[in-house]
Amino acid sequence: MAFFFKGQRYLTIDELKEVLPIHPTTLSRMLKKGDIPGAGKIGKQWYLPEEKLAEYLRIRFK
Repeated sequence: MAFFFKGQRYLTIDELKEVLPIHPTTLSRMLKKGDIPGAGKIGKQWYLPEEKLAEYLRIRFK
C-alpha cells in the first residue's frame, strides 16, 4: 500500500508492477541494484517515490 510522506507519494512493488511490465522478482532485483534510482526499503518492503518513477519512465522511454 502506498503512503505519503512530506507530500510525496511512495509506491510499493505491487503498485509498480501495475505500471511497469516487469516481474516482481525482476523489479526487486532492479531496485536493489539501483537501476531505478530513488528507491528505498522500510523493513522488507521496497518503496519508490512516484516522482522518481515518472523520471525513470521519461528517461527510459524518450
